[in-house]
Amino acid sequence: MGKGSRGTFSPMCATAPSACCHNGMRWDFQNANRQDRDGMMTDSLLLFLPLLYLALQWLALRRMREAWQVAAVLPALFMGAALAIFVIGMMTGANLAALVLVLGMPVATLYLLLLVPLHWVMARPAV
Repeated sequence: MGKGSRGTFSPMCATAPSACCHNGMRWDFQNANRQDRDGMMTDSLLLFLPLLYLALQWLALRRMREAWQVAAVLPALFMGAALAIFVIGMMTGANLAALVLVLGMPVATLYLLLLVPLHWVMARPAV
């Protein structure tokens, strides 16, 4: 069965026994499809976030100079340390090794989403 065929389990049957699939239990496919769509948005965001972070990090390091570049390298240092913790954790078999990456990636991306426009406003030449 495909991803959309999962249902939420309902222990009591609200319809006639002939509509039940097994021992008076039935599946609620309408709610299952709604839950799958909501989950798909979250999954897409989680796949898009690292790409957004890498693009913003590259843009910030490429365009910023002096003190701005120091501010731009901070999330790269943090994410480098998080990646090292993740690799060491995976090598030792720690089951929460990815937690630092999962929690750090949105913070680093948000930081860069604020820093890049701020740099654009503050560092552009006055007319």
